[in-house]
Amino acid sequence: MSPTVIDPDLSLADMALTAHPILGLARFARVAFMGGDTSALVADLEARIAADASDAGAFMDLSILRQLRGEKEEGLRLQGVALRLCRLYRVLDEPVEGGSAPLRLLALVSPGDFLANTPIDFMVQQQNVDLDLLFIAPGESLPGVIPDHDLLLVAIGYNETNAPLLTALVPVIESWPRPALNRPADILATSREGVAERLEGAAGVLVPAIAKVSREDVAALAQGATQLDMLMPGASYPIIIRPLGSHAGTGLEKIDAADALLPYLAAQEADGFHIAQFIDYRGADGYFRKARIAVFGGTAYLAHLAISERWMIHYLNAGMLDNPLKRALEADAMAGFDEEFAVRHGAALRQIASRLALDYFLIDCGEAPDGRLLIFEADNAMVIHDMDDATIYPYKVPQMKKIFSAFRAFLETRSAQAM
Repeated sequence: MSPTVIDPDLSLADMALTAHPILGLARFARVAFMGGDTSALVADLEARIAADASDAGAFMDLSILRQLRGEKEEGLRLQGVALRLCRLYRVLDEPVEGGSAPLRLLALVSPGDFLANTPIDFMVQQQNVDLDLLFIAPGESLPGVIPDHDLLLVAIGYNETNAPLLTALVPVIESWPRPALNRPADILATSREGVAERLEGAAGVLVPAIAKVSREDVAALAQGATQLDMLMPGASYPIIIRPLGSHAGTGLEKIDAADALLPYLAAQEADGFHIAQFIDYRGADGYFRKARIAVFGGTAYLAHLAISERWMIHYLNAGMLDNPLKRALEADAMAGFDEEFAVRHGAALRQIASRLALDYFLIDCGEAPDGRLLIFEADNAMVIHDMDDATIYPYKVPQMKKIFSAFRAFLETRSAQAM
């Protein structure tokens, strides 16, 4: 990593790093999420590229659209083309009338899909923030001159590809000349096993036992050549298993006995897996509940509450759209969060914030039968958004406005603080 020099007039200092404007993920995701036709957007961007093969912004926006349309490989190829042309992108936003000058937020991001980085543009849309995305890849140095900014966000999420980059950034961010959020050393600790290690013994917190195992370990377990407690001391069936690096339930299954592991392995190609103790967190009403909570500025905010009859919950598969009762329960949870959930688990949330030491992060969690806060994941790269249909989820409108406004105030406060 090379030393960083802040230049208030980048266009004069380094034309190669002039920010290319893009509409960005949040803008396109809203269209796709609401079922809109993105074909015209794709055609427009392709026409721009045909007219000017150096239009880096068009390549980057087309990369985003292709990924949203399920064409991940092509999207990442286009992202690579964009990054060969330019590493700095300005996410365009609608201007905010009146008020102060925009806060200038520079986010360090890495190449990759939507899970690789903090999807920060969802948080700052229409919040009077000028958001610049500066891409840096493992093994590369930061440019010698970067655009001036009020606040830096290390928006690179943890994964095995990003780990060397985060490690290299540790000393760079320690001496950054502007206030900075989310130290790379703390992001490195947000692997599944890293979170478990940092939160071990925290009062009011339950992180299920977890272990990283090889394919050979799982095969030996299935065949009786090794025992579960040899891989994960103190564990017992049922367990859950997933391929290393997987998210959103991909390859995730509950295993009730060792003999179920052989058919599981037959269906998976991964070389390594995470196994974890299964905790039955079903509530008294028979529903499983998984909350996504944003934590910043010393406060926790409920972003959504997925409610399902099944233990493996994701908001989009929980049946919230078609079940008025579940939506009513979520609305009640949002309305009473500050006085109920946040009080009930206040000590646990403070312990989590202290031990993870991130300035901004999210947790997916439930409530264990013994009343502890049950942690599924915690990191800086989960998404929260306001794309849900306001006619179906009217209670989410004020909640998301509350979160985004609080986040904008948090950024303002932190930008005024010395390192």
